[in-house]
Amino acid sequence: MKRDYREFPEDDNGAILWKLRTHGDLLTAPREIDFTVILPSEKAALAFAIPCLQSGFKVELNRVDQPQKDGLDWEVLVYTTAVPTHPDITAL
Repeated sequence: MKRDYREFPEDDNGAILWKLRTHGDLLTAPREIDFTVILPSEKAALAFAIPCLQSGFKVELNRVDQPQKDGLDWEVLVYTTAVPTHPDITAL
């Protein structure tokens, strides 16, 4: 199978989608898709998470186990259910 770079561009999202496609996933069924945002404080994490919740996303807020040298000690995981397409994932 030859990679169509319009459908699977050369970036992280395109690479993941291409890997799924080459392993037999037709990428037509909706599934849970998640992404993580790393933030410096609980306040910043909440400021990001609350609008996500209000928009209907499932959200998980965590403090990382080990303090980070860069001070980015909070992560917000955001989940949605959708058919995985590069434009939609990138826009999300």
